[in-house]
Amino acid sequence: MNNKMTIPATRSFTRKSLATLASALVAGALCTTGCLTQNVDSGSSVTPSGSSVTLSGFPSSVSATPGSPAVINGTVESGSALDSVVFEVLDPSGARMDRVRVLPGGKTSYAVKDQTYSFPATTCNGNYKARVTGYAGTASKSVEIPITLGGAQDCSNPPVATAVTVTSGLSMGSQNNATLGSSIDLDAPSVMLLATAKDNAAIVDLVYFNSFASSSDKLVSPSWAKDNWDLMTGWSVYNQTRFEMAPPNILFTDIKTTQQLAALWDASAVTSTSLEVLQGDILIAQTDKGKIVLIEILSQVAGDTGKIQIRVAK
Repeated sequence: MNNKMTIPATRSFTRKSLATLASALVAGALCTTGCLTQNVDSGSSVTPSGSSVTLSGFPSSVSATPGSPAVINGTVESGSALDSVVFEVLDPSGARMDRVRVLPGGKTSYAVKDQTYSFPATTCNGNYKARVTGYAGTASKSVEIPITLGGAQDCSNPPVATAVTVTSGLSMGSQNNATLGSSIDLDAPSVMLLATAKDNAAIVDLVYFNSFASSSDKLVSPSWAKDNWDLMTGWSVYNQTRFEMAPPNILFTDIKTTQQLAALWDASAVTSTSLEVLQGDILIAQTDKGKIVLIEILSQVAGDTGKIQIRVAK
């Protein structure tokens, strides 16, 4: 596929104007977040000689911030008609972030006027480059302009991955289990009998409950349990814990860092306050303290006197 992009010589290399062209271009021709790495000319190879191409008036360096783009001005000239002028932005390693190719329409001189590149706020601070290259026949010449980017992300100390803490062997009983508690504080994590849970209502995240109405065993929020279990009355607070089944392709052992765990959580998509659970299910929840936790049902005995054994990663 001819994966190149051309724009008229009168168009500026600006994110705003180029973005409007994206739908009309070949797929991959331009990424508005600077991810163009395979867009190369499909014409014959050019051996740089610089014998008939000159570049003048370009700045020795420029500065930029996410709110103030890099601006390039200068002139590209040739003793014969210019075939193209190519603008590129390179990251600190020299990898190309973006590229655009202009056709001067047979002119021997092309004025670069306010060609701009806007850096997203998520870009790392550092030393970038703008490269301008003029092509005329078999001749070409380039100039590289250093760009100092500030006011963006400080990537000098990248976040260190933090391993999740896994607690196994936690047993929860259904509401009529005589020995096991039904309530759990996922932050600890610890399971509580009913009287202890009532005294510590603010930290109770989930309750294990057998629903007579649906003949199913559920993990539910304290708020949901209050409306379905008389013994839950009189608590000082009822947390409305939200949780959901983890994506079906996720194994509990896949999640090794808190960063991976946080990436699984989509607050806008998680609305459940009660879920039927079975052995092997994996759930993701947000605790009353805002932590994201992963829960796996390791074993289960069904019924209102039944129980589950779980493990928790946080």
